[in-house]
Amino acid sequence: MQLFVRDHTPKNALFLAPYDMPMGGFRIHSDRKVLVCYRDCGIIGFDYKAAVEWYKRINDIKSFKVYTGAPVEDAVLKAILKYKVNYIVFMKYYGPPGDTSIFKKIYENSVFSLFRVL
Repeated sequence: MQLFVRDHTPKNALFLAPYDMPMGGFRIHSDRKVLVCYRDCGIIGFDYKAAVEWYKRINDIKSFKVYTGAPVEDAVLKAILKYKVNYIVFMKYYGPPGDTSIFKKIYENSVFSLFRVL
């Protein structure tokens, strides 16, 4: 997924991806901005304003995890309306089955589904 994103999306695009991915985050090979990642706190931990922003973003999308039992709609709406994300990487098991009035599916693999926000 990260390599597809790197090769097929604008360099300045902002992504919502599950923030708790154990492999170290979505941006490593995609070379794209993500709304927030749980590992970022260690990097920005010495900057109080940045840490407060990180905490706010984590709370805004707290249900958007790799394994979630909670609905993700609120997190997705906040990401789109408040943070203006351009793309959303859903875990395949809880993403929309196809295009909607808000999303267009542009890629899927065995684990993830990638949607462009319209």
